[in-house]
Amino acid sequence: MVSLTDEFNHDAGRPTKPEQLEIARALRPHFEKSIPASVAAKKTGFNVKTVNQYYKDWTDEITQAETPDFLQRSKQNKQRALLAYDNQLAVLYDAQDTAAKQIKIAMLSSKPDQVDKHIRTLAKISESIVNITAVQLNLENAVTAGEILGLDKKEEKTDGL
Repeated sequence: MVSLTDEFNHDAGRPTKPEQLEIARALRPHFEKSIPASVAAKKTGFNVKTVNQYYKDWTDEITQAETPDFLQRSKQNKQRALLAYDNQLAVLYDAQDTAAKQIKIAMLSSKPDQVDKHIRTLAKISESIVNITAVQLNLENAVTAGEILGLDKKEEKTDGL
């Protein structure tokens, strides 16, 4: 079997554009299958540094293409989660009001077992409200990936001054 490296007709140095395309065509399937650069280098006969450079370039392209979408999705997911918590809290507050009314009715009806039952229900609802509020607060205060990247950019600008 003749390797692609045998087909190149020049000595050491940077490959020509057609050769670069051939290298990319040979390496891309290995990259897409997450085959390590060292293994791809052995299979194709290319220098491991060359393979690493192509892998790095492709990884950078993917990262740049996905980053804006990821940042937007991250922000939207955070907003959706906060809205879901708000909706759940609204339901729990209504349930809390209903349980409080049930306690009053049971007290007026002189039904101590019903009073105890509704008090336990009210306690569980209150605990759920506290837990969801705490989770919601943590999420609201969580730094998003976009904010982290923004902080990194600000630090880079500050360091450069």
